[in-house]
Amino acid sequence: MSRCKPTSKAKRTRTETVRSATYRYTVHFDPAEEGGYIVKVTALHGIATQGDTLEDARAMAEDLIRGYLQSLRKRPDATELVHAAS
Repeated sequence: MSRCKPTSKAKRTRTETVRSATYRYTVHFDPAEEGGYIVKVTALHGIATQGDTLEDARAMAEDLIRGYLQSLRKRPDATELVHAAS
């Protein structure tokens, strides 16, 4: 019968804290005079974007929200600002 001998390079358990949250935002899609849509996310302090089609405008809105939240994470007071924006 053989036995496994522990080596000095034994695997160690690693513990990490992972934060995850889901936020919901109201997004306004206003038809633009020249065509397409103007997208406003009022919870994000008047930031806006636009898209040629409603589908494009939705994608732009998602990108806008992600970009805004990523920029907040770089700030020291990010936790307070992210919760205030939601």
